[in-house]
Amino acid sequence: MIKVSVVIPIYNAKKYVEKQISSILNQTMSDWEIILVDDGSTDNVKELLDAYAEKDERISAIYHDDNQGVAGGRRTGWMSAKGEYICFFDADDWTEPNALEELWHLAKERNADVVTFSYFEEYEKSGKRHHFKEKNDVCYTGKEAIAQLHRRRNILPHAWNKLYRRVLLQDSMFIRDNLLGEDYGMLLKLFEEANIVVQTDRPYYHYSLRSGSTLDKGFSDFYKKGYFYYQSCEQELILQYPEYEKDIHRYHLVEQMAIVVSMFKNNLYDHEIRKQVTRNVRGNLGLLLSGKGIACKFKMAAIVLCIHYKILKFGYLLIYKIERRQRRK
Repeated sequence: MIKVSVVIPIYNAKKYVEKQISSILNQTMSDWEIILVDDGSTDNVKELLDAYAEKDERISAIYHDDNQGVAGGRRTGWMSAKGEYICFFDADDWTEPNALEELWHLAKERNADVVTFSYFEEYEKSGKRHHFKEKNDVCYTGKEAIAQLHRRRNILPHAWNKLYRRVLLQDSMFIRDNLLGEDYGMLLKLFEEANIVVQTDRPYYHYSLRSGSTLDKGFSDFYKKGYFYYQSCEQELILQYPEYEKDIHRYHLVEQMAIVVSMFKNNLYDHEIRKQVTRNVRGNLGLLLSGKGIACKFKMAAIVLCIHYKILKFGYLLIYKIERRQRRK
């Protein structure tokens, strides 16, 4: 019996993926499978993936002719998976050796549909452990998980720091368009179907924050499409969960500000979106400032954006430069 399927979408990550594969090979539990999905890479990773698949029958490799985005890679892997539970890990990260065994046991003990776990943030030459506000293991209903997701204190909008009951996943949960918010959209639909979501503050994963990643490159269609996707999600969610309206609205305001900040990274602007975000933040500044789950840096950014976006740009670029320097030490 395969207890856990590990799906790893890969796009031009040949120099990183071996570390992730090795971390699964070194797991304390052996009842797993790895599904490597090459999403149209151009770095000749096929030879490497074929070699792993030939050495271990628990490893399989699937190839896309063209790039379908990370959600497309996850969908392909999910369609081939046979495990009772499934994880979607990124190619440039790595996993603690006890992760699959302990997460599977926790899921079985609590009869969980989803287990969400903590992780380490890894920079180029440094790192830090992420903590949830809730330090003990805790169970939520699916509806409570949606509330926690929007409060930004415990459950986070990442697909990679979770273990899922495989049969709970549906084709419609995988967004076909490559856009900001695809993990968020998947989790919303999944939590609507889930009965029990377990959260543990134990860290089982190493999330690599590399320069040159999609989120580090700056504004593009990835962000623009995400902006309109978030807009449609917000309206639908408030109708469905009116009791969480304030939390939902705060969450989306922060995401909107992040889209404006992305414009500073590559000096590429969509001024219509920027103006709309500024109007939204000005009209809801009190709501943002009163949010317990909103980090102080976002509250300060909201105040500065209300004054003028160029002041926020200057402050962001200064802080970003300092943080990049610290991470390299």
